Amino acid sequence: MTLDDQNRCDQAGQAAEEYAPKPKGSSLTYGIVGVALAAVLIYAVGGFYGFDALRYPALVIAILAVAFLGSVMLRKLRKSRHHTAARAEYALREPKV
Repeated sequence: MTLDDQNRCDQAGQAAEEYAPKPKGSSLTYGIVGVALAAVLIYAVGGFYGFDALRYPALVIAILAVAFLGSVMLRKLRKSRHHTAARAEYALREPKV
């Protein structure tokens, strides 16, 4: 890769960051945050409706598993969108001849 290609690639990545930012955390981080948010939501909904969610551990585990997997898929979607945007920006920058 020449210096011009590297500059073109860097500029494309920076331009893509404006509208499709690259995810900052790992898949594990996204999953843990998703599980924490789901746990808080379960607690809040249970408190509001007077529902003891801990009496149904299988339901809680299923909800937390779906939250983990959904968060990981969200990260993969964001990463894919960033790569697509970076490739499109790279194609827009014509090589200087």
